[in-house]
Amino acid sequence: MAEDAKVAREAKLAQLLNQTFEHHNQISSTPKIQRVPLFWRQNPDFYKYCIPKMISFGPIHHGNENLKQQGQHLKSQWTSLYIEEYSKQVPLYNGDKQKAANYLYGVVQEYIGELKELFAEDVIEGYSDEELIWMLFEDDGTH
Repeated sequence: MAEDAKVAREAKLAQLLNQTFEHHNQISSTPKIQRVPLFWRQNPDFYKYCIPKMISFGPIHHGNENLKQQGQHLKSQWTSLYIEEYSKQVPLYNGDKQKAANYLYGVVQEYIGELKELFAEDVIEGYSDEELIWMLFEDDGTH
């Protein structure tokens, strides 16, 4: 019986010693946008500071129905205003909002690979590149 316990312990130790951080978002040489740790989200006094009240930016709270109802129209309005102002300020567009919007969207599209690297993997899983491009394009126009 003692021999079985020793074999089991050695197997557990071998498994423990082979653990790495390669496939986890625990350690990164570059800071990443990530979810608030579960420990903090479970604390009722802290939880209220982890959830946006009106508007979400980025993929973490995107799709929250309460936020969609309250703030999505504001994001769209601010993005539209940003595009309009941008089209007026950049001589190339001469007030053409469609051309300005296509350009700005194209910038996000061009850099989506690099932009995705700014997020922890679990934050963007489940989103297609097209969904992320649109989300980041619209969110960028609001600030």
